[in-house]
Amino acid sequence: MLTIEQLKQVKDVLLKQKSEITDVIPVEELKSEHLADDTDIAAMATAQIIYTKLVNRKLFYSKKIDEALAKIAAGVYGECAMCGELIAFKRLLARPTANLCIDCKSDQEKEETRRENPNSTSITEWEPE
Repeated sequence: MLTIEQLKQVKDVLLKQKSEITDVIPVEELKSEHLADDTDIAAMATAQIIYTKLVNRKLFYSKKIDEALAKIAAGVYGECAMCGELIAFKRLLARPTANLCIDCKSDQEKEETRRENPNSTSITEWEPE
């Protein structure tokens, strides 16, 4: 179980991250008549796509922060969602929105790699004949 001081430390990190990601990114509004040529239009379209991805990423992470803060309030923060064991405090400080312990996260990543590359064999899984 995490101590009250450890929970406070993690909560402070979460609140700091929340305030940083909720800062508004200024967007320069350009109308197509202000753009000189097709290259300017393409550059603006690319910038808008990047901006949209950045905003979506910030919204996603903001939700993860809210979920972590809710778990702290409910007294269940720091429990691994897969095995139920306590997530190491160092991991929570480094990644306060983590919901898996390092072993379960490692297993999850291995499984994702296997699904993405079903025909490949990793060096650690290879056995000589």
